[in-house]
Amino acid sequence: MDTKSFYLKSSSKSMYLAFLIIGVAGFIVTLTIANGEYANLSSSFALPIIMGGMFTAFSKNPLLTFNEKHLEVKLAPAASRVFLKKSDFKSVTVSKKKIIIESSVRKPLKIHLSLFEETDQSKITSLFEKFAHVTYEGQ
Repeated sequence: MDTKSFYLKSSSKSMYLAFLIIGVAGFIVTLTIANGEYANLSSSFALPIIMGGMFTAFSKNPLLTFNEKHLEVKLAPAASRVFLKKSDFKSVTVSKKKIIIESSVRKPLKIHLSLFEETDQSKITSLFEKFAHVTYEGQ
């Protein structure tokens, strides 16, 4: 199996870019209203930085990467990357909206399929079949 990576769907990336623009606009408005006073400048400056970081992280880093022997999962910019070896998988449950991975090394991991393009969702579920027994719910 080659390495296969799946990224955040483009409509969600656009949402984070819009948040970044709104955050920068809010910062400019706060600077204008403050007019020399430094109240709330630190909090208004933090919002565009946080949103910009989320946009950058989500648009460049894959959320899921399937390798020959393990799976890498990073579902949020502030979350740590999770590595699951193929041998650690107990079960995988797939429903219309999410995938639940049970492993022997950590608590169950939930992956919401709405994070991915519709064309990638079926590819993702078929790749999980190569890692563990997949149970389908309500399909």
